[in-house]
Amino acid sequence: MQKTKSNNRKQLTKGQVYFDTLIDINYKLLKFDNAGFYDDILKSLACATNSCGSYFFEAAETSPKNCLTLRAGWNENTADVSEGARLELLSEQCLIRLSKGKTIHKKLSKLKKDEWAQFSAQNILSCIAVPVINDENYHGYLRFDSASGEENYLTADVNFLKSAANLIAISIEYKNSYDRLQTSHYELRNLFYDKINQLEKLSKTIKNNRPEAPPETIPSRQNSYFTQFFNNTREIVYITDLDGKFLSINSFVENITGFKREEIISKSVFDFILPEYAPIYSKMLEMTRAGLLNHANYEIKFKTKSGETVFLEINNYSIGVSSEKPCEILGVARNVSEIRNTENKLRRLKADFYGVLDSSTDAIMSFKPVFDDKKKIIDFEWVLLNSAAEKLFDKKSAELIGRSMLENLDNNSIESLFDRFVHTYENSIPLYYEHNYKYKDMNLWLRVSAVRHNDSLVMNLSDVTYQKQSEKELQQQLNFNEVLLDSLPYPALLIDKNRRILAFNQIAGDIGARYDEDCWKLFGHDETFRNKITHETSSCFFCNADTCLETGSSVRSFEHRQESNYWQMNLLHVYDDLFLYFAIDTTETKKMLTQIEYADEKVRKSDSLKRQFLCNMSHELRTPMNIIIGFAELLSETTLEGEQSEFLRQIKTSSLNLLTIINDIIDFSNIEAERLEINNAEFSLLELVNEIVEKSAAGCAAKNLNLKLQFDPNINFNVISDADRLKQVLLNLLNNAVKFTEHGSINLNVALDTLMQSEDRAHVKFEIIDEGIGIDEEKQKELFSPFIQADASLTRRYGGTGLGLTISNHLVRLLGSNKIFCESHPGKGSNFYFMINFLKGRML
Repeated sequence: MQKTKSNNRKQLTKGQVYFDTLIDINYKLLKFDNAGFYDDILKSLACATNSCGSYFFEAAETSPKNCLTLRAGWNENTADVSEGARLELLSEQCLIRLSKGKTIHKKLSKLKKDEWAQFSAQNILSCIAVPVINDENYHGYLRFDSASGEENYLTADVNFLKSAANLIAISIEYKNSYDRLQTSHYELRNLFYDKINQLEKLSKTIKNNRPEAPPETIPSRQNSYFTQFFNNTREIVYITDLDGKFLSINSFVENITGFKREEIISKSVFDFILPEYAPIYSKMLEMTRAGLLNHANYEIKFKTKSGETVFLEINNYSIGVSSEKPCEILGVARNVSEIRNTENKLRRLKADFYGVLDSSTDAIMSFKPVFDDKKKIIDFEWVLLNSAAEKLFDKKSAELIGRSMLENLDNNSIESLFDRFVHTYENSIPLYYEHNYKYKDMNLWLRVSAVRHNDSLVMNLSDVTYQKQSEKELQQQLNFNEVLLDSLPYPALLIDKNRRILAFNQIAGDIGARYDEDCWKLFGHDETFRNKITHETSSCFFCNADTCLETGSSVRSFEHRQESNYWQMNLLHVYDDLFLYFAIDTTETKKMLTQIEYADEKVRKSDSLKRQFLCNMSHELRTPMNIIIGFAELLSETTLEGEQSEFLRQIKTSSLNLLTIINDIIDFSNIEAERLEINNAEFSLLELVNEIVEKSAAGCAAKNLNLKLQFDPNINFNVISDADRLKQVLLNLLNNAVKFTEHGSINLNVALDTLMQSEDRAHVKFEIIDEGIGIDEEKQKELFSPFIQADASLTRRYGGTGLGLTISNHLVRLLGSNKIFCESHPGKGSNFYFMINFLKGRML
């Protein structure tokens, strides 16, 4: 048997593409704005989402939100980005939605004409606009165009682009904050040094002219120029003594902290900074007083009037006023909370990024190449790895980052892959490879995916050991299927749910089986085949078979005739999407069944003729017997001699017995012919039982047997049933009891089951108990079979046809019971009982 082979081209999943792209743009954004870096980012995002064009429309900080300019763009069809993005602005409604953080994402066919009227001119079939926004700070939007089809961008694409836009927004805020702080820092630093020089000159002038001036008159020592510097700078400028007491501070402090100048002057710095920063500030003051520190730069958290805290970057300078020794501290504080908050967001983003990495069950790693003097790669150095990689290599990140790949991996496992890694890095060709990794007690199959990303080699290792084991087990199963198929003596195929032939045995091959062929065609399931069988049968089989393939159930045993041959078609579900389809030649079996059916029909006809004959002979047999019995009755009324009287008694007795036998045989024939009928009428159950007891009394008296009747007094109503058939059953059971009992007593019990009765129904139990010879347990199993007695010798001793109990059991069922039950023990007697569900008659 042969097997189907298929080659599956491996490729990066969407998730891996998104992951690599986000790493790439995050790396570029950290470098701020170098030449064309936004163009590179937009190209990467467009390639990841299969877009034909991508554009960044930026909103200026001081302009209205609907005033945007094209900052950067990329278009695969034209080098002129402004031409590709000639739809520079969206409608006013769209811009408002974007500024509120809403994403515009629609197919062209669903867009309003006033929104995207010109898109058709550029052959754009779908479009998405994503706001560049973070914490309600709107910086513009990204637009991506697709000309590949009218299908909307996938939800995964939208989420990916939102993440990228958020990264860009955070980067813009960080860069703007950084630029503002840098500009302010440079301006302040230049101004500060100018003012320091002026302050020094002023100090010398004051010293020479008014040496006795007290320290608390600092404002009087400031000229108008210093006052202008103090009040107009956009940073907090203050003067404290060497113990940290505020001597003066500018009004800008209110913009940052909410405190007015008057609320701070004369108070200590320690009243406003958080306790954890007090030791740092105390140390600075101590070193300044000792003349060891002229300038200090540090950050502290300052409490605002509202109870919040702000990050302040402090620059303290020691200055002298009345002498050469430092006596005061001039400080400049700028608010860096925005920068620190942005940094915290970046740290959280980085933490989320590493959280995603660590949540992956695949080992994810990044390496940078190590070159020799000739720029040849001789090794790779670990840069990053997730927790799955730590577990795989049984080492922590700290043990691997910055270390050699070749030195920290088992040589037997890595040396065969190293050349592949080098080739991937140098040629930027993705690597897909399955590798048997053996390390310590591990023996794993890993699917290796490696790709160059900028100056790094990013690698993903997926554990496919279970899959390889499943493939091995599947191969073993296919081998077993091969042996199984070849052992079958008829054409057999393994097919999938699409009816494609996956494997076949030699017999099927001899009649034309081919791989990947529709199996319905193999056995002539085409128009020629359909013309040779009934259309309804064929359609039924194919309908059921196709349902079987879809649902994984089984359908079998469809037989069709093709000329003089008969075939039995079978379709069995093996497992998963695998089915066994085989055809059995049943021509000979069909012929044998036809012969058996013919013979069986002849037997049935013979039995029917026999039963018909016996039914027709019932009148002819009963009439002469009734005449004989009638004349015997008449003769018994005449005067006869002793010997003649005995002869007459024997004639009467034998005639009655013969009539009973004839009646049993005819009743049994009627039962087999299903012609036995029940005639329901209302009667008194008590009167019927008393009549039966009277008829059986003579037989009991002849054998000195005590016949007892127990009749339930709760049966105070007539019943509706066939009185003659019920009498026949009870007489038969009583006669058997008398026949097989030599001494003792016979009880006839009639009881009402009060739990089962209703207003119109009554369950009555009939029970005949004797103290006769009893019946063996094994014989009880065949007791109600026709022509069977408890012992063959009993026929000779007691007589009878063996039909009485069979007829009685059938009559009981017709009367509404289940069957006659028997409880008996050899030598201890027997108990025959049954229950009948009567319809109630009138009350007595």
